[in-house]
Amino acid sequence: MATVVAVLTLAGTAVAFVQSLLFPIVPLLPRSLDAPPADTAWAVTGALLCAALATTGDGTAR
Repeated sequence: MATVVAVLTLAGTAVAFVQSLLFPIVPLLPRSLDAPPADTAWAVTGALLCAALATTGDGTAR
């Protein structure tokens, strides 16, 4: 049981770290995607939503 908790804690920490890497590039997205800032906000929302759904789906697939 302790091993499962340790693995889940490590996985949660890794996902949080990877998602936090997205926020420093938010000001650069409009220029990089050649789109208005309002449209690039959806890119961030989409990335976080996909990560949340993938993490949930991975946990319940067993």
